[in-house]
Amino acid sequence: MKVEQAKQIVSKAIEELSQALERGHSETLRNYLAAIGRFHRYSLRNVMLIASQNPTATHVAGFHTWHKLGRFVKKGEKGILILAPIVRAKNQGAEQTETDESSTAVGFRAAYVFDISQTDGQELPEIGNVNGDPREHRERLGKFVTDQGILLEYSEDIAPARGTSAGGKIALLPGQSPAEEFSTLAHEVAHELMHRDERRASTSKRSRETEAEAVAFVVCQATGLETGSAARETTLLNILGKFIPPDERILLIEDTSEIQMSQDNLVRFEARQPQNGLPAVSIRDLLKAALRHRPDRIILGEIRGGEAFDLLQLLNTGHSGSLSTVHATSAKQGLARFTSCVLQSGVELPYRAIKSNIGDSLNVVVQLERRPGRRFISEVLEIHRYDPDADEYEFSAIYQRQEELR
Repeated sequence: MKVEQAKQIVSKAIEELSQALERGHSETLRNYLAAIGRFHRYSLRNVMLIASQNPTATHVAGFHTWHKLGRFVKKGEKGILILAPIVRAKNQGAEQTETDESSTAVGFRAAYVFDISQTDGQELPEIGNVNGDPREHRERLGKFVTDQGILLEYSEDIAPARGTSAGGKIALLPGQSPAEEFSTLAHEVAHELMHRDERRASTSKRSRETEAEAVAFVVCQATGLETGSAARETTLLNILGKFIPPDERILLIEDTSEIQMSQDNLVRFEARQPQNGLPAVSIRDLLKAALRHRPDRIILGEIRGGEAFDLLQLLNTGHSGSLSTVHATSAKQGLARFTSCVLQSGVELPYRAIKSNIGDSLNVVVQLERRPGRRFISEVLEIHRYDPDADEYEFSAIYQRQEELR
């Protein structure tokens, strides 16, 4: 029944498109062409299904795929119906490998996907974003380019591209920030060194771009620039960290090292996956070991689960001024998310006792939002206490952004 429903949606969309074109209206066609550009890996039928049901969709994935990416579908959201192929190996007697293309679609089944706007959780990684100050590394990279006999120039004619590589010549778009220019130059240098020989003919454009972007990402990381999602809440932690007095001992705990702090009295802990016979070391393990290092303040990169309870215990032992982040849609929702993470710890405590503990331990929640081209603080809440009778936190807004975003 769902498959027939999908076919009816497509047929109706095609009919409406045909009628719009007959009336001389090309806007509908432009909308579908734009959808094809956004979902170029989907069949035309599924593109029309997505565009018909959610015209503003930009990134779609299934429920479990979003979960693997650290995001969850919001309660009450309606899925977008598409048709997924039922694939079987042509040679039923042979074991099929990942690279085996000897398979065929024997039918279709109804499946549901959700747009990113219907989900919440961790920010998706954006490997192309970069922030910070490359310092002397920009001059050193420029000298390396010259030593390789590559001509470097600036040109506005290459817009909207930020850089181009043409075999012995690199052009950069003027007006980029120092970090963006450094990243773009590293990207184009990778093209010059890796893709100007016989290997170019044996690789696809997508592979070459991925390789160049990966090189730029690693180079930027190695020089201390903030790449990907590190340019968001981690940047805010970096800024707040600069206000910590130099005589205070800081314990910094992260899954992956991203926060850049230069204090002398700093101890870094990093979680570890099991490797070479060594056991895994989780964030919770590191938090439990924190007191042995006598920290004045604890900075936890991100709260994702039961480690929230361990952090709460540390806040109750006199480590005021500690910092951490959690993904949520608002400052108030951040409190609810932190509470949910504490409950995931598996510790059996009364619900209201946990919330009362949170109300006494957390002081301020700062909400960081993102809009196209900029990120900003939208709200700052001061937490006073938890009211068990009303089952809610009492707080006041220290700051709320009111003006319209343009």
